[in-house]
Amino acid sequence: MSESEKIDSVDKKILDIILRDARASLTDIAQEVDVSSSTVRNRMNKLKKIKVIRRFITEVDWRKLGFDVQAMLFIQVKLGTSQNIWNELQKVEEVLKIWETTGQATIVAIVKSKNMNEFYKLLSNKIEKIEGIEKIDVSFILKET
Repeated sequence: MSESEKIDSVDKKILDIILRDARASLTDIAQEVDVSSSTVRNRMNKLKKIKVIRRFITEVDWRKLGFDVQAMLFIQVKLGTSQNIWNELQKVEEVLKIWETTGQATIVAIVKSKNMNEFYKLLSNKIEKIEGIEKIDVSFILKET
């Protein structure tokens, strides 16, 4: 790791603040960390450049938008097909997040749907048709923080 990529206590304090509130202003962060706003801006730019901060996102309550069913899909795949399955899942609008994992499932995905009927259609008409999927275990998300 080069000198410019090292993370110090100021960087960590900035990260702690934006993890709590990604909309915190540079001025508010600077006051809490006890540095100048330009220092905060420079540090955040550095953290983005070295990919400690990958992106800023908005967290959505999908249920309030009418997507009452959310589920985790634990997908077992045929050897050598995980990249193709990953690529195909990224094309599915209802897929919110994808991880490649170890253990029984090679891929874990979170999906959203308006109701159980729509979830069934998503699973049977889109996801199960992706070449290379051997098995899908489903866990429905009941509550989140």
